[in-house]
Amino acid sequence: MFDRGALYYPYIKFRDEQWLKSTLLVVPKVFRMIPDGYHPDDPDEVRQLEKDGLLDYANLNSRGVNRSLDRLLSNIRRDVEDDPRFAMRFSQEAANRLKRSTGDRFGYQLHSRKASQLLGELKDLELAWEPNVPDGDHYLEMHPHIGEGIMSTLAVACALDRGLGIVADEAPLCMIVLYATPRTSCTVSSSSVVDPTNRKPSTPIDPRSSCWCISGLTCRNSRQKTS
Repeated sequence: MFDRGALYYPYIKFRDEQWLKSTLLVVPKVFRMIPDGYHPDDPDEVRQLEKDGLLDYANLNSRGVNRSLDRLLSNIRRDVEDDPRFAMRFSQEAANRLKRSTGDRFGYQLHSRKASQLLGELKDLELAWEPNVPDGDHYLEMHPHIGEGIMSTLAVACALDRGLGIVADEAPLCMIVLYATPRTSCTVSSSSVVDPTNRKPSTPIDPRSSCWCISGLTCRNSRQKTS
């Protein structure tokens, strides 16, 4: 199930080098979701693993990825139009209240080149904005539930493009990653994103797809049984 490698979720930089080495005992290669033109400041050991061919970049601009992000954007636009409260629930003001309650200065930020068209559209909808405390150049901030939906959609689409598993060094994996629409289109519908109390997806992942997840080196099949 990990014959082709695994996709690292959700970060660019590895949080735990020992975890990475242990993971590479299980999978032949680990792919990262790194935007074009971004060069992570990796430690020497991680750079050596990349030189040895054990690390690679996922394709964030494939047809499957673009199709999935376009579908997610369509769902978000529909929710904005259908529900006047949607924009308020996931606005900058709502995100700032959440940051104050947790003491988080940064909030949820994504590199704009990970999904440039989608994030540009979200800026126009006032669902993404320039952060007060940027995590680096070209980062945008958004409400965490919007950000999770984007990253989950991106991760599942990238994984299915290459037949990869998904790995994370912080358990548990966000459950929203484990779902996609039929025919492996990999879209996470906004209805799964907007309600933090309801993680049940609108459609379970196609049992014919090959998306698997591993978290903390505990493997589990993400393919859900369908009735």
